[in-house]
Amino acid sequence: EIGILRALGASKKTLMNIYILESITVAIIVSLIANIAGLIVVPIINKNLLSLFWLAYRPLSYGLVEIAFVTIIGVVISILSAITPLYKMSKDDPINIIKNL
Repeated sequence: EIGILRALGASKKTLMNIYILESITVAIIVSLIANIAGLIVVPIINKNLLSLFWLAYRPLSYGLVEIAFVTIIGVVISILSAITPLYKMSKDDPINIIKNL
């Protein structure tokens, strides 16, 4: 895709914007799924740990801080993993990018 878009005249900045936006969108969707899974799984684990070990407190918590942490880390890692190969490919000639596929 990068080679074809570059061959059609897309600038490096346009490519970066397209792929970073795509990366952020995927990261937000994945973070949403991860947070929902966390909100479902943590109470189940807590219930099992409380019944197995007769604990007086809940060993795991999943609140706003954890939700924010999961979301921020997911978005940052996604952006970094999109920028690295894109930056290397955007320096190359569009014909070479297409040939190397």
